[in-house]
Amino acid sequence: MQPLANERNSLDIFDETSPKVLISALVTTIRKFAHKSWKYMDVYDKELEGKTAEWAVSKYKSHCRIPENIKKLME
Repeated sequence: MQPLANERNSLDIFDETSPKVLISALVTTIRKFAHKSWKYMDVYDKELEGKTAEWAVSKYKSHCRIPENIKKLME
């Protein structure tokens, strides 16, 4: 189904608003978000989920990465 001529899809809106949002955000905020997102990806890659993933991210927040043996440490 094709959108009507006067309708804008969400990708068009995203393309229009994302530069404005990035310009208004502080670089430190973007870096903190990226760093925390990376930690969550690392934890999920190690097969932790939910509350245990949140715990691991908060416990190892001062470290560069989550230990490889995190599942053994959880036992």
